[in-house]
Parts: sequence; structure tokens; C-alpha cells
Amino acid sequence: MAYRCKNDEFWTMEFISDGCYEITGYSPQELNESGFIRYGNLIHPDDKVYVWEQTQKAIQNNKQFELEYRIVTRNNRIKWVWERGVSVDQTEGKQIIEGFISDITKRKQAEQGLIESEERHRTISNLIMDFAVAIHLSDEGKIAFKWVYGPFKEITGYSQKEIENHNGFLEILHPEDKNILVVELKKLKEKREPVLVEFKILKKTGEIRWLKGYGNTSQDNLSLLYFAFQDITDQKNAEFQKIKLFEDLLESEAKFIAFMNNLPGYTYIKDDQKKTSICEFVSQNFS
Repeated sequence: MAYRCKNDEFWTMEFISDGCYEITGYSPQELNESGFIRYGNLIHPDDKVYVWEQTQKAIQNNKQFELEYRIVTRNNRIKWVWERGVSVDQTEGKQIIEGFISDITKRKQAEQGLIESEERHRTISNLIMDFAVAIHLSDEGKIAFKWVYGPFKEITGYSQKEIENHNGFLEILHPEDKNILVVELKKLKEKREPVLVEFKILKKTGEIRWLKGYGNTSQDNLSLLYFAFQDITDQKNAEFQKIKLFEDLLESEAKFIAFMNNLPGYTYIKDDQKKTSICEFVSQNFS
């Protein structure tokens, strides 16, 4: 809709085109300066200060302005609009603005939907997956990659092609854990039920990495298995550190007990209530 308005807090309209009805729900007669509603009253309360400050800044600098903001229509629906305007002259001491306003609600909704979709995808990816693979498992137990998604090479050190030339994914599994994955793959293929498995791999550099894998089957191809893998090496190392700390504490306590029990005249006693105390031992020679 095209318009010509006064630069006041109500954006009093001297002229407004018929397009205003489709955007606002009000006719030109209702919105112009002799009508009962002012365009300024339609601007969303949270956007009023922004609209005013941006237009005044542009007018003071003799520049054109472009804004995106919300309005509340006649039926209380919130719409997004895009406005372009410029100060053209003065009337009765007031700046006059001429411009154009269009409805961009659908575009804004599409943008918001895209943002939410991207955030959802990013959140899910960060939570459950570092990389994903589609695996073909033959009746003989041979594994072939159909595709790989994500930083597979960064985690394993191997490209998909290198893995295929390296006699398959099983070859990079830690020797202690090869059977773990094989058993879970066969179980997945036979029972058609999701599996969750943790195992170690050997990177190309020889470094040991821990992976957690969530596997499921293809509905169309019984031999096609899908896995989402997460690198849990840091988590596992933290767990191992806690276990080591606990073992060290137990060892220290055992050494302390042994030390105290070997002191002349003292013994270290732990009672049934798990409380500990140091008791002076009085020899029968002194009784």
C-alpha cells in the first residue's frame, strides 16, 4: 500500500491506498486523518519504539529508510510488514513522509520455519551423532559401506575409500572389541530391532578412540543397516579417571591400615557400622 503521512507519533495519514484493507483490515477512510483509527495504533507495542527511532534517524540524516516490523490487524492478527519511506517536505511544521508498505508475513514465517528446522537438525546432530553410515551386511558377515555422512575421516583417520580397501570397517576395530560389533550387527539383521553398542577403534595413527553406535534397519532392504556413531572418547577417559582415582584412594586406605596395624602398641579397627578408630593396644604384659 502506498501512503503519505505526517511525521507524528500516530503516523497520521493524509493519503493511503486501497491496499491498506488487505493488509490491515481497515479501509482508507478509516485510516486517514479524518477516520477513527491511526496507523500508529496498529504498530505492535514491542516495535513502536524501534519504528520511531529508525525513521527519525533517517529523516535527520536526509536518508531513505527501510523497516521490518509487526502490526496488529483489525481481527487482532499479527502480521509482519516491510516499509520503505522518505521525508519529502513539511506541512504545518511537520515533516511529511511518503512510502510503501507490503505484507511479508509469509516470508517471515518461512524464515522462522527454516531457522527452527536448522536449529532442530543441529541440536539432534550434536546430541546423537558425529557421523552416520549405511552398511550392507552380507550373509557371510562381510561389511560394505554404502555411504558415510559426517566427519568420519576426522574421527577414524580413514576415508571411506581407504576403509573399503582396508578389508572393511571391522579391520579398524580394536582386537578386543571386534566380536562385540559383529554380534550386534547380526542381532540387528536377524531380529530387526534397534541396537546400542560401545566399542573401541584404532585410528590410522594408532590412537584408541571409543565410539557409541545406535543401529537400525532399512524397511526395504534386509541387508542394509543404518548406524549413527558418536565419539565418546572424552567421556570414557573421564570415567576411567574417576575409577583410577577411586582405586588409588582404596589403595591409600589399605596402606594406611597396614601402617597403623604395624605400629607398636596400636591397632586399626573398623567396626560393624563401618566407622573407623585407632585404639591403643595394651599388652597383657602390662595388665
